[in-house]
Amino acid sequence: MTKIAVQSLKLTEESYQFIRSTHPSWFKTLDLNEIYIKKLKEEFPDLKIIYRHYRAPQDQRFRDDEADKFADELLRAIDDKKLRDCVFAAEGYNETGLWNDGPRYNRWTMIFAKRMRREGIKSIAYNFSTGCPPEFWLWKDYYDGLYDSDYLGLHEYYVDSVNDYAFPFKPPYNV
Repeated sequence: MTKIAVQSLKLTEESYQFIRSTHPSWFKTLDLNEIYIKKLKEEFPDLKIIYRHYRAPQDQRFRDDEADKFADELLRAIDDKKLRDCVFAAEGYNETGLWNDGPRYNRWTMIFAKRMRREGIKSIAYNFSTGCPPEFWLWKDYYDGLYDSDYLGLHEYYVDSVNDYAFPFKPPYNV
């Protein structure tokens, strides 16, 4: 079996073995377990590891100064584990759902992306969930942050059967 990308919230022996058996090109984690991450990079040097930094609660006020604080925390977490050479890309906020604040989120993303670029780490913008933003015309509020970032994060969810998971949202458009 092969997969394009795998996400693991906690990097354990079980998730490590799953990643080894599926040979994904991309691996996203919230867990900077240096033992497993270094083992994965040794075994799969081309594996692109994405770090999703999380702090609770996610401050989604999108103040300009918060972008640099978030980047400082993220970089400190990577550097404390000596994983700078292993982390390919980093995410900002994840699935915010705050569509009425697009211009501020855009500016926050621009600041974050430029900081990541200066630090030698690729940035992934927005990380929107399925069907978001809910209207196409809202995308105009996000262009500059996307332009400054290296990738756009869009989440599409998959389950083996409809009965496995009752997903409460329906994408508004068929593409």
